[in-house]
Amino acid sequence: MSQSGRTGTIDPAMQFELARALTVADRANNAELQEHEGRWVVQGDPTEGALLVAARKAGLDPEHLDARFKRTGEIPFSSERRLMSTIHDDAERSRAL
Repeated sequence: MSQSGRTGTIDPAMQFELARALTVADRANNAELQEHEGRWVVQGDPTEGALLVAARKAGLDPEHLDARFKRTGEIPFSSERRLMSTIHDDAERSRAL
């Protein structure tokens, strides 16, 4: 148990929302995790790297995410907008309305 009194378990009702949030964090991300001499190294922004690590620890598979959510566009970070935006196609959703 941590000092805050919480265990490492996640309320089942929140697991779906956590997976959704980490999927978004993983997709809107330009950092890379690379294994080097038996250790994992972040290439890129440390905050983006931490989000990738959290997604992997939550069990999200990067190959599945790459296959399902292909990036089709990006608006780079700018100090005026204070954010970066990415656009993705979802291979599991129908385009027909």
